[in-house]
Amino acid sequence: MKNPPNQKLLYLAIITTFSITAYSSSLGNSNALQLGEIDGNNGFKIRGITDASIGLQVNGIGDINDDGIDDLLVGSSTTHNKSYVIFGQNQNLIHPFELSTLDGSNGFVINENVVAQKAGDFNADSRDDVLFNNILIYGRNTPFSAVMDLKNITPETGMIITGGQYYTGIGDINGDGFGDLSVGSVVEGTTNVRCDDYYDPIDTYFSRGANYIIFGNNQEHENIALDGLNPEDGFKILGRENENAFPPFIPGTFFGSSSNCLLYTSDAADDMQCVD
Repeated sequence: MKNPPNQKLLYLAIITTFSITAYSSSLGNSNALQLGEIDGNNGFKIRGITDASIGLQVNGIGDINDDGIDDLLVGSSTTHNKSYVIFGQNQNLIHPFELSTLDGSNGFVINENVVAQKAGDFNADSRDDVLFNNILIYGRNTPFSAVMDLKNITPETGMIITGGQYYTGIGDINGDGFGDLSVGSVVEGTTNVRCDDYYDPIDTYFSRGANYIIFGNNQEHENIALDGLNPEDGFKILGRENENAFPPFIPGTFFGSSSNCLLYTSDAADDMQCVD
């Protein structure tokens, strides 16, 4: 059957149908999976919405609906400006899966194109939480609506982070049982002018970048503003002058402690900084 005009398709292969041995060896043409061979048993096809280029972002987001199966976010083009969450199932998904059928029971639509990151368990309720841009959504086992409006988040359903550009979960860095977040701020402060001894301008430079660590908690904040972060809520790590701070890499319990170690770098750094 031909696809309707301007309707985009995304193919997902379930790679567990191949053995680890096959993937660790050199695969010949006979072991290559062709898109036309996906049949609902070894993967499934996602059919997009007309005029929406889907699949520009495809992320695993953990188990947001707390059914024990990981879920998936599919992004679209900036002109379409929507994102789609598909709930995982323990049986073969409908093939092809139509994004137009998302109704809250099998997933939902987000009315903007978001970058999704796993947030761990920020509020320690044993459910996976997800960051959609600067908005943290708590995982839950109660029904989702067919469309999620990120502008109408309540303290019971999530939290808004004001400030920063990069958002990610970093595990439990302070060992209190709550998952923590890192927010990268590329430019911290304002543009500065560097002058010589006679106060003549030489060049301009940006203030240091920074990373903010937000401690997980179950306080049901409506929002957290980075410029007013209290010590009990987290702390700030300043980058070096004229460097943009990026989100941390998490190698795990590098020093043998019960908390994660974070590795930081920047766009101008020639080394990495570890915070334990």
